[in-house]
Amino acid sequence: MTKASTVEQQVQAAVLKKLLIPNQSRIKVNFYKTKVIGDYAYLQWSQGEAGGAATATSLINDGIPPTIANRFLETSASRQTDNSEIQTSIIFDEGEAFLSVADKNVNAYFYNTQRRDYHIAKMFETTSFMCEKNMVYPGIFWHYYANNGRAKLGSVNISCKLAKQVVEAYKVRSPEPTTIGFPQEESGTLIKKNYRIGILNTDYDSNKKRRWIKFVETFTKAFRQ
Repeated sequence: MTKASTVEQQVQAAVLKKLLIPNQSRIKVNFYKTKVIGDYAYLQWSQGEAGGAATATSLINDGIPPTIANRFLETSASRQTDNSEIQTSIIFDEGEAFLSVADKNVNAYFYNTQRRDYHIAKMFETTSFMCEKNMVYPGIFWHYYANNGRAKLGSVNISCKLAKQVVEAYKVRSPEPTTIGFPQEESGTLIKKNYRIGILNTDYDSNKKRRWIKFVETFTKAFRQ
């Protein structure tokens, strides 16, 4: 990400002033695209679970000339942004876990981070939780699937030791509900249990975000088919 120019910084400051909501000042606003053309500016941003972006049609409807609207968005297509909700399905069976996501392209961006980075975080969050609860030891062997289980992306082992190190490095935010399925071989059924598992804090600190992205790039090289 290149450093914003003075003009872009001024635009961001003006938008930030408008976005600040009383009693929510701790929710950091992240600008990951700012482009200024003449008297017009285009920004993409996220604030907690909220965010902003646009299509050419919406920009034109806001009064921006079509030629400028298209120039604002001309570099966005290659980024393959997909801001639909991150959804994961987890099944655990005797030391192995199967994480399946709806995404067909896990390299698409969720705001300013690849969706894959959130999937890997979920593996570490779940491993750490289950290790702490003495549900597993010495770790979990994960199988990673995209497109609702139709495409296997690889398998990797996450030890309790490594999961603990990652959680300590990135701390955790408020826990979120997480459902884990447990196959019952005798009956052939699947029992689903709900847990509240802490989320790695990889979003609200730019330095941690860069570290996490780099870590995931290295870690996924250990995946095997």
